[in-house]
Amino acid sequence: MPQIKKQHFEISLGNGLGTVSTHIIFNANAKGEFYCRLTPEIESFFEKGSCYEGGVICNTDNKDFLAIYATTLAALEDIIVVALRGCNEPQITEEYVIRYNIESHVSFAQTEQGEIFPNASFDGAEWHSMDSSKREKYGNHNGTNRHVGGFSLTIGARAETKTTFIVGDKVSVKYQRYNKEGDSYIASNPAELLNSWVGFELPKKPKEIPYSDEAALFFHNLMLGMATISKQIQEATFEQQDLLSLIASSSGNLLMPPSIRPTQIDAK
Repeated sequence: MPQIKKQHFEISLGNGLGTVSTHIIFNANAKGEFYCRLTPEIESFFEKGSCYEGGVICNTDNKDFLAIYATTLAALEDIIVVALRGCNEPQITEEYVIRYNIESHVSFAQTEQGEIFPNASFDGAEWHSMDSSKREKYGNHNGTNRHVGGFSLTIGARAETKTTFIVGDKVSVKYQRYNKEGDSYIASNPAELLNSWVGFELPKKPKEIPYSDEAALFFHNLMLGMATISKQIQEATFEQQDLLSLIASSSGNLLMPPSIRPTQIDAK
């Protein structure tokens, strides 16, 4: 039977999944019908002997291939688009997660007992960056790969809803603000409490863990601690006169735990 045309069909799946497509060859038979054999991309949508929108009928052709028939070419074109969408409906799953970033930029040497020194010139001290796992943990800084601005610790976290879309081997993931039903009052909702911290953005590929109220409170408290430490240090050192007064007072290191004694240098 004569071939009418060959046509490329392509649709967007949306949600970051890209597109799917198929190539269809349209023919006409002696009965005045238009028909086309089904391709693998749309075959599962149809069933032999069934009738579809636009008067399209599914049957086998003279070589026993599954095909669809209609009195108009437009009806076949329309149903192919419908079939292409119907065969590629995404599987959607939704879960609640906490995405977070704990990032350290510091360089130090330490002894086998864990005592920390500024560099490896001290007796028994070795650079922590000799251990590959610690290079990533602390920012991979040393005497040649220095962190501009000094040492820092960055902590950020958000409670979010993670939606995963799957079509065949195509996978797309979207995140949005945590939207689980429940009490939206911040004081009694750990997710809202965590998300009440603003003024920061997570990096492109943060780590993530399943959501729990305990985890949300944990990260809230970490960020509260960071804000408290920052406030304490900046209020004591931001103005140079305050810094000089603090140095002169010998009141110790603002960040040093009580179990660690500041280095003392005898006055000459």
